[in-house]
Amino acid sequence: EGSTHSHWVGPDGEKFRSKNDVCRAMAYIPDIKVKKKLSMLEDRVQQTLQRFNESLVVNKELRAEIEHLRKERVSFDHIHAKLESGLQQRKAEIAQAIEASNVALETREEAT
Repeated sequence: EGSTHSHWVGPDGEKFRSKNDVCRAMAYIPDIKVKKKLSMLEDRVQQTLQRFNESLVVNKELRAEIEHLRKERVSFDHIHAKLESGLQQRKAEIAQAIEASNVALETREEAT
């Protein structure tokens, strides 16, 4: 080069005026690497927290739906029990009517 100053080349190809400048720049490299790593890890934590929060929202919605379905099941169970009771009562009435009919038929046959 036409310059009277000698240049030192840093790790990234940067030109420095003195070896001390290079040493100072090299001293910052671990900090830069640590900061980049820290930034990357912070981003990961942020993404993980976001996914976690989304999961919490979904879980809350699912819990609400489960609670609604449980209440609905209790209601249907109550209706089913009433219908089952009514069915058993009707079956008993029909059985009594059949029995009364059989008794009447036997009585008629005995009378003839």
